[in-house]
Amino acid sequence: MLKIALDKFINSCPSNLQGMTIALVAHPASTTLVAGQRKHAVEILQNNPSLNLIRLFGPEHGLYGHAIEGQKIADGLDQVSALPVISLYGSRRAPAPEHLADIDALFFDLQDIGVRCFTYISTLKYCMQALKDANKKLVILDRPNPLGRGFYGGLVEYGFESFVSKVNIPFVHGLTMAEVALFLAKEMSFDNLIIIKMENWQGQSWDKTGLKWQTPSPSISSFEIAKAYPITVFLEGTNLSEGRGTDLAFLQFGASWLNNSDLAAFLNSKDLNVKFIETSFTPKRSKFANEQVKGLSLNISDAYNPVEIAFWILQGITKLQPTKLEFLKSQDRYFIDLLFGSSLLREAIRADKRQNLAADFQTQLMY
Repeated sequence: MLKIALDKFINSCPSNLQGMTIALVAHPASTTLVAGQRKHAVEILQNNPSLNLIRLFGPEHGLYGHAIEGQKIADGLDQVSALPVISLYGSRRAPAPEHLADIDALFFDLQDIGVRCFTYISTLKYCMQALKDANKKLVILDRPNPLGRGFYGGLVEYGFESFVSKVNIPFVHGLTMAEVALFLAKEMSFDNLIIIKMENWQGQSWDKTGLKWQTPSPSISSFEIAKAYPITVFLEGTNLSEGRGTDLAFLQFGASWLNNSDLAAFLNSKDLNVKFIETSFTPKRSKFANEQVKGLSLNISDAYNPVEIAFWILQGITKLQPTKLEFLKSQDRYFIDLLFGSSLLREAIRADKRQNLAADFQTQLMY
């Protein structure tokens, strides 16, 4: 049976951590089952007699996931624990020195989804730099990578770093949060890292873990959506809807102008291990808000290459409707380039030429 790291703090505590005053970075998925009831890491660590939890930090979307993508979050007070909550997605991206001065260690328990542009690993990097400056410890409570051990997409080229490409690992990186921390520790010469490992995770995808899905951000409400995310997230950088504003964000996409029937035929003729199904939807917010969108939904098999599928979606639209696809900019840079970590994907689509969109990558794996 798979055991996540947080389970090791239920009525116990590793001996090397006992007596520590700590802070915690957490979000809605920072939970586990205790005697059949779901408990949050805040409650588990606050009630642990061997630890003194005095402060909480929330990443993008907040401690309990109430904020939508990109929404800035203010500091506050957790009504459940009565502990202060410091936002790492508002006026700051890293803990300030005064937030670390009175603790021994920062505990970090975020469920990632294994995609570089999902911002929790960027928050990890910012936290590690702050902890290095303060000479404080980082304790990673590890969780599975829901997508398993696949590696897809390139590294981040010089000039393309941003908050969605802060860590120079493949776009779909196959690592757990602890393994990302190990990679960063070597890169940053950070020597205050403590990892609490899982038990019995062998690189399997989420649907084979026996764990119930817990939503890490408002739009990623199921494992099926998490599987689709590394395909359709690139549409954030285009004039297509990636399904935000619906209950099936990333599992469907489209535009009011899309020829979805021809695109479905084009994509289903490829050997992509995804079935594209014609649909329509009306987003409540984001692109095409309150407009009917002609789109496609995705039915994804176990073995698939998300970057290749994203290429063919955008390539297909370019072939079928040459004047319709637009790439959007963010602060004078194409956002799809920031997501991918280089201009290679966009240039391949524009040039009508498949390129090698993968990278050689070696790092330390723990499981």
